[in-house]
Amino acid sequence: MPCGCSQIALLCFPVRVVVRSRAVTAPAILDTDVARPVELRAPRRIRVEPKRLSRNEEAKAMIELTCRAIGCHHDETLRRDAASLAAEVAESISPAIVSAVTGMVDQLRTGALLERYNGHMNPIAFSYNVLNDTSGRAQKDMEDAMSIYEDVLCPLVGDRAEAIWWTCFHCVWADQNQLDWDDSQGAFFSSTTRGYLEEAEKNRILANYWARRMGFDSTSREMSRNMAIKHLCFYQSRLWTVQNGVDGGLYMNEKSLRQTAFDTANWEAHERLDVNVVRVIKRMVGKARRSVHREQNPTSTRSASQAWREAEAVRDSELRPLLGDRAAAVWEVALHACWHEQNMLLYHVAEKEGHLAAAEEHRQVAVRDKTSMDIAAYRMDLDE
Repeated sequence: MPCGCSQIALLCFPVRVVVRSRAVTAPAILDTDVARPVELRAPRRIRVEPKRLSRNEEAKAMIELTCRAIGCHHDETLRRDAASLAAEVAESISPAIVSAVTGMVDQLRTGALLERYNGHMNPIAFSYNVLNDTSGRAQKDMEDAMSIYEDVLCPLVGDRAEAIWWTCFHCVWADQNQLDWDDSQGAFFSSTTRGYLEEAEKNRILANYWARRMGFDSTSREMSRNMAIKHLCFYQSRLWTVQNGVDGGLYMNEKSLRQTAFDTANWEAHERLDVNVVRVIKRMVGKARRSVHREQNPTSTRSASQAWREAEAVRDSELRPLLGDRAAAVWEVALHACWHEQNMLLYHVAEKEGHLAAAEEHRQVAVRDKTSMDIAAYRMDLDE
């Protein structure tokens, strides 16, 4: 439209604009000459209840915080927080048990500090350790912790004392190894300092395993059978990579850590499933993982198909008679676990070589495999 009176005439008339919003009680009309107020409703509040920790998880959190407070003894805030948490846990468990556990942790953590300091070999530290008998003091702290375990804790909780002891032990060394790793930052990285972080992760895995068996919960919170099989497939796929040396040294510092993760998954599976089912699944995953890896190598297509047929034979002739139709869902979980690990390996190789676009593509595929594995795990229906 050419510029003229019609455009000027348009400006003289009020423009009606309807505002659509979920927060408006009725469609509000705004005029260019008169602005009308808009009535708004306050958004409906949704109350989100925080997740309640189980008593086992509360006890483990108390142990971890007590370890941290002793390792950082100069931090008064940590010590107050640890004492406050211990008092809170005592209300839900038992003051006598909490007193025994914290006393045992105190001796174990102090002994770990002395034992690690006793390993320092520089001349000044060596002389100090000899003059002050650091090794003997560390040994005495360990013996005192064992005395609390045998004389106080065992009569209070019975057979559950073993799980409590190992939870405390691994929490203590997880905190000590993490502290040594943090102290080594900015210094020369030797094989010893790199090992601190790996050992700390191993201790955390084992602490989590034993914490679920401390028995403070009134109802059983065992791992589901679906979850046990998923973890077994996932961690065996990761262990296969380092055991067969196909990672090119990328994961040379993770072999022990991956072995520990697989061991705990294997223990869980044996506790929740028939031993024959676990044995067959491990054989099937091993062959499937070999097939998936060889498929990425064009020169080994024949051996990849052979390994694939062997995995299918294990599924059909050994797993299906044990699980029936649910064997198909277990097979799907195993395949997604194998492909997730293979794509993560390709991701790290491409990232190391500087092929960032290819690396990102492999990472996205690995994420999809992980999601598909989680979905397939619910379809196994082994907990019904």
